[in-house]
Amino acid sequence: MDDGEAEVKYAFITFRNMEAVRLVKEAYQIGFWNRKCTLCFGSCCCSKKYKAMRKKHFFNKLPNIEDACQPDNINWDNLGFTAFRRNICTGFNWLVAVILIIGSILGMVYFKV
Repeated sequence: MDDGEAEVKYAFITFRNMEAVRLVKEAYQIGFWNRKCTLCFGSCCCSKKYKAMRKKHFFNKLPNIEDACQPDNINWDNLGFTAFRRNICTGFNWLVAVILIIGSILGMVYFKV
């Protein structure tokens, strides 16, 4: 991705029925050790399985198939903020919280005397 294109990290796919969802999940449900063994040694001992597994790769990676969350659970207003801005806001909120806690502890010590 040298030319400034955004890297695709997630893709949402909709299906017409739950049977299609089940078929896709079954096709991509491959165990960790089975995948590693086939990709490392499959070219010399079981080439059919190796070729079939390589056909399932997107951009040289096997996709991780998961159920998507409901659209109601996404805060669509915050979708335009970058990760840097979200981290800055979170850090500022923590800083304010720590200052308030320290201030309240110092206030309790001052008024106790």
